[in-house]
Amino acid sequence: MTRQRKYTLKNLTVLLLLALGTVQAFAQPAKERREKKREQIEEYKKQYIKEVLALSEEDVAVFFPVYEAYEEEKKVHRQELNELKRGFMAKSDAQLENDLDAIVALKEAELQTEKKYLEKFKSVLSVRQVAALYYAESQFKRKLLERYGNN
Repeated sequence: MTRQRKYTLKNLTVLLLLALGTVQAFAQPAKERREKKREQIEEYKKQYIKEVLALSEEDVAVFFPVYEAYEEEKKVHRQELNELKRGFMAKSDAQLENDLDAIVALKEAELQTEKKYLEKFKSVLSVRQVAALYYAESQFKRKLLERYGNN
């Protein structure tokens, strides 16, 4: 091999190893990326709600623990609902009938959660701020759909 070709091959090998190492170093498992994105979205949502409701730091300290509990209960309801809806084509008619009854019961539980937290929100926010909270949530969902809906 000529000296120039050996030098080029050596450089090419080093560049290839460097490129592979860089890709490996920056590659994250999909689950970690989704979790990081979810955390960023949650943080953005908190900031958005804080701005729309014009919350002071004292209000933030009182409101967000209640709101986070509300979000957690809603998340549990969504997970249960998704589980009931999963695999319906493989279920018997009797199983489907039970699942449909369970879905209605779950929706009733969601309504009770909404009522419970409406009262809790009214105890830490003004009525106008509670109304603004529901508005902010719907606007935030809309913004997310505009941003990520096509992906």
